Amino acid sequence: MSPAAEFAGKTERLEVSGRVAADFVSYYGGQESRFTNLFLPLTLRYKTETDLLGFTGGFTRDNTLMGELLDHRPGSALYTTEPMDGQSVLDQAHH
Repeated sequence: MSPAAEFAGKTERLEVSGRVAADFVSYYGGQESRFTNLFLPLTLRYKTETDLLGFTGGFTRDNTLMGELLDHRPGSALYTTEPMDGQSVLDQAHH
């Protein structure tokens, strides 16, 4: 399941647009795995009398990509997408 919502707003000087999306992923097989990927892109534009200032960026948490990156690190022997004791996946890999 992959719900998403887009939003946008505009005034004379400020323009904001973005999206909120999540992927609820389940893998079945040897060990059942479930996790959530989050995607939060954002675009901001602000007009002054002479300039246009902008920002395009956001936040992405892609557990599949993190797993692939961590699995290919030298010396990595164990990887899990489930947080342990409130630690993030990246914190787990460093312990």
